[in-house]
Amino acid sequence: MTVPWVKLELDVAAFDAPHFETYVTRCREDGIRLTTLAQLGDTPEHRRPRRTPRPPSTRGPDRVSKAARRSAAPGRTGR
Repeated sequence: MTVPWVKLELDVAAFDAPHFETYVTRCREDGIRLTTLAQLGDTPEHRRPRRTPRPPSTRGPDRVSKAARRSAAPGRTGR
């Protein structure tokens, strides 16, 4: 099974903040704090991942071997 790469982009000029206000409010009500690196301070501590990645053994052998093959492909420079 091949998984296509997904490019995530945010067009700041066309961003419609009011459209997302319901979701922001719901997050805050549930105790989720939304912030930015500008507010926190751009430090190594704040750049670290906020979750612990699952070890490869819990993802299934198929995904691990395919990921290894993709990263080892000739001419591959990473993303």
